[in-house]
Amino acid sequence: SVSVLEFVIGFGLAIIVGIGLGVLAGWFRTIEYILDPFVWFLYSAPLIAFYPLFVVWLGLGKPTVIAISFLLSVTPILVNTLTGIKNVSPELVRAAISFGARKHDLFLKVALPASVPMVMAGLRLGIGRALTGVIIAELFGSTDGLGHSIAYYAGLLKTANMMTSLIVVVCIGVFFTQGLAWLESRFDSWRT
Repeated sequence: SVSVLEFVIGFGLAIIVGIGLGVLAGWFRTIEYILDPFVWFLYSAPLIAFYPLFVVWLGLGKPTVIAISFLLSVTPILVNTLTGIKNVSPELVRAAISFGARKHDLFLKVALPASVPMVMAGLRLGIGRALTGVIIAELFGSTDGLGHSIAYYAGLLKTANMMTSLIVVVCIGVFFTQGLAWLESRFDSWRT
């Protein structure tokens, strides 16, 4: 339950920030130019190497695990959302304008629905990265959670217990990925 809570908080924050900033950056070119260096720094930097800094700033435990999970998962969500908004078919935009669509109509009725597949792809990538962030952060400096139990049982050479924790991690990943697939099918009907 500790790992799931940390995952849900970190990934939830990544969804809010990633989709929000991705939509703004995709719709407004100035915001894209402002965010671009920061996004590519997060995308290309080995963020797990900053783990000691997070421990100094936030201490061991939940805040550090949530921060690592958030940072690992926010970038693919933001980049895919930005790409989805920017790459709306020009034919769709011209058709909407020819039928009298205003700027907010283009955004709500054309850009957002057309970007759903890219946003969902970013969320799928983000799930794996968020879960990886939780487990890695718990491996290094947590006193509870699945990552801690994996490290603890590995240190005691209790392979069966360690494998049980690994299987639970895989099940959590599959559960959230399948939930996202179900959510995508619901939004896909909205898009069409």
